[in-house]
Amino acid sequence: MNLTYTRFRSVRQRLLLWAAGMLVGTFSCQKDEQAPTIAKPTPAVRPKADFSFTVKNPGVLPTTVGFSSSASNAASLQWSFANGTTSLETNPEAVYPAVGTYNVKLVASNQAGKDSITKQVSITLTKPKADFTFTTSNLEVLPVTITTTNTTVGAAVTYRWSFGNSSSTQLNPTTAFTSGGIYTIKLVASNAGGSDSITKQIRISPYPQAYSSFDARLLNLYAWEGANVLLLARNNTLNRATMFKWLKAMDATYAYYKLCTGRDPALNPPTYLNNRTTIADVATTCGAGCGYLGATGIELQNTYFDLTYNAINATNQYDQILFYEFGRNFWFYGGKLAYKTNDPITTGYAVFMRFMAMESAGVNGAAFGPWTFPTFRANVENLINIYLATPSLNWANTLGVGQGVPNSGLGATDLFASFCFRLRRDYGGEPFIRNLWKQAGLRPNAVTTQDAVDNFFLASCAAANKNLTAVFQLWRWPLSASAVTAASNYP
Repeated sequence: MNLTYTRFRSVRQRLLLWAAGMLVGTFSCQKDEQAPTIAKPTPAVRPKADFSFTVKNPGVLPTTVGFSSSASNAASLQWSFANGTTSLETNPEAVYPAVGTYNVKLVASNQAGKDSITKQVSITLTKPKADFTFTTSNLEVLPVTITTTNTTVGAAVTYRWSFGNSSSTQLNPTTAFTSGGIYTIKLVASNAGGSDSITKQIRISPYPQAYSSFDARLLNLYAWEGANVLLLARNNTLNRATMFKWLKAMDATYAYYKLCTGRDPALNPPTYLNNRTTIADVATTCGAGCGYLGATGIELQNTYFDLTYNAINATNQYDQILFYEFGRNFWFYGGKLAYKTNDPITTGYAVFMRFMAMESAGVNGAAFGPWTFPTFRANVENLINIYLATPSLNWANTLGVGQGVPNSGLGATDLFASFCFRLRRDYGGEPFIRNLWKQAGLRPNAVTTQDAVDNFFLASCAAANKNLTAVFQLWRWPLSASAVTAASNYP
């Protein structure tokens, strides 16, 4: 019995132990599934090299290029710029001093290896933009020296100059011209990018100049060039010093008229050449001298051109004719001051302003008929005294009908000039004259001769800033009631 129980119990124990073992084994498997997993190391990835670049100042030497790496998985970078320089930076710059194609290489590295890429960078040079200025020595004396100032834009440029009488490869050459003429200066600027050229003309007096005369004849003359005036002579052998002296007087005359009127004459293309008004030496014109009213252009008959030149050359005296003709060029007041019949004012303005211009230019006048120039001027100035001393004379039988003072040898235009002289003397001198014609230009257009008389009277009041009613009444000028009322506004 006991043995049987023991054996039985032993088998039972074995079953229990087996079951317990199965449970333990089950629990152990569950515990193993919940345990953390240790990751295996990821193998290293090889880098990939790449980059971009930007030319920062294209067309110019030296040229700066900016590089930007776009490499991936790179631990380090190595640049080679093919210009003798390298870099380890991510976004470096390289400077290229010469034109060419450069093979730029980037090597990207890490522990897994290397990768490289090469790209071509082309460095070009923009062709230059040629330009220059020039200055001259004293144009009045030969030879005339020209000094250039090179203003070409561009790099690595070489130069080739041509002056018509010489050439040069210097940066800023000089050259001399021993005779008058029109010369062409040419500059060719070159570099590896190409060439550019520019030409400019220089005119050295006297130079050939075609001219269309007042009567539409085409003349081949020689130009002597001033600041405002072009003297056109029929020959090129005139004394250089004399011609420039003459030009200076004409330039000063032009400037004086402009100062007094505040205006330039209208530009008449045939008589406005090289940005200057012309005085031309011609065989025939509308008189000894002829000038357009209110516009550019004066002509002198050959005989009078020669007389003017010879007087300046021999005695430094100036005939009055051109100073008078400029008064016609600068006459802008026909609608304001000219009388409707027997008008002495248009010419009287030129007669008077001739004296003012010659005085301003500081020239000595040549004889006028039988009179020396100082005597001629004095006779004109004194006409008003003779007029006032002759009670029978008045505006109506002198200026009003285009007549001067009897037996004076002078006309109505001279009498008007004499009135202007007296206004200048008594009411402000030169500043009065410089204001008078500007004030005349502000007056309304005259419908009648009386309107024109009133306009001159009121312009004189404005220029003097004074009520001149008593003065003009003493002079026996007719004044309208409205003009007298308007003049009362002045002191």
